[in-house]
Amino acid sequence: MESATGVGEHNAFIREHICAALAFLGIALDADANTRNAATLSSAHRQVVVAVEPTNEEWADKMEGIGLMPSSTGKPGGSRTGEKMADYAIKGGLFMQATDHCTPGTVSIMGS
Repeated sequence: MESATGVGEHNAFIREHICAALAFLGIALDADANTRNAATLSSAHRQVVVAVEPTNEEWADKMEGIGLMPSSTGKPGGSRTGEKMADYAIKGGLFMQATDHCTPGTVSIMGS
């Protein structure tokens, strides 16, 4: 189960109700862990692990602010947040504006 908006990440009530509805799949929530917003929420007697994975929207916002678009693929169209991320330069963004001021041949980016 995934909630990419941060709702499941920050709301024990919603996690409790979603997991209760999915109990037939072997999901069992540890009420104390859920209340504490622990990283792992499943009970010791579970068949399925329930965990919280932060979406890290703040990081994505900061990357965009400096002119780099976060992307799960490193290309346009990828997810903006996720576990394994890359980025690409936003045309006209701050990063590209800063690199436009470099004189060709004076700066080497990634060994080029």
